Amino acid sequence: MNSKSPSILVLIATIIVAFIRVINSDEDIILHWDLSGDVTDTGPVYLIVLLPIIAIVVYFCVMSCAKAPYKTLRVPKVKESDSNTRLLLQCINTCNLFIMLLFFYVTLCSAKYMVLHQLVIATLLLTILLTYIYFYNKLEKK
Repeated sequence: MNSKSPSILVLIATIIVAFIRVINSDEDIILHWDLSGDVTDTGPVYLIVLLPIIAIVVYFCVMSCAKAPYKTLRVPKVKESDSNTRLLLQCINTCNLFIMLLFFYVTLCSAKYMVLHQLVIATLLLTILLTYIYFYNKLEKK
């Protein structure tokens, strides 16, 4: 399985969830939550299509970093080598997976298929940060 496949599968699942929600219900979707997780705004169902569109744009922006990881990530004091390139690509793919999972979760919650929990959002964001730190510390320095 390609290292990009899990992210693509989650992205496809996000698109499917939004598509199913638009087709099967005309009930409003959730547009905004406050910090305690309470719904503060709802809107028309067709707006849920924006989440997969934004996720696709973010996916391709993150994957564009893989073309020239040393330039786009601006990793300071790191030696350019094959092993570092592999680590940077692993980091990009892993972070992209967690970003896509974040979009998938928000889409599910916005569609009212799940209840939003701040802990899930915080965990995913923290995981992205810790993944970057983990891979950065494994890189060979100059």
